[in-house]
Amino acid sequence: RDLSDITSLQPENTWSTTLGYALALNDALTISAAMAGVFTQRTTFTQAILPARQRFSLQFGLTSLLTKGLFIEPTVSFGLNGPGSNVTFGVSLPYTFGL
Repeated sequence: RDLSDITSLQPENTWSTTLGYALALNDALTISAAMAGVFTQRTTFTQAILPARQRFSLQFGLTSLLTKGLFIEPTVSFGLNGPGSNVTFGVSLPYTFGL
């Protein structure tokens, strides 16, 4: 807890939670939405105090079947609070074995 470089301070405890919903439109296409929150508690160091914080985001996704066992899932996530507004785009290619 006694650090000379206060820029590398991290909160002691962090909790995250996600709540989402997915809806299958047919056998090859699904839409989804998720709300996520990250919570940190107040942490005290010898040279600084990190306040408690909460960050929330909302994510929308679309999952589509490409071939047997291979899916594509583009997502967009919006930061709902924080120092500035942000948007994150992502693409994942999940593959399932043995289907």
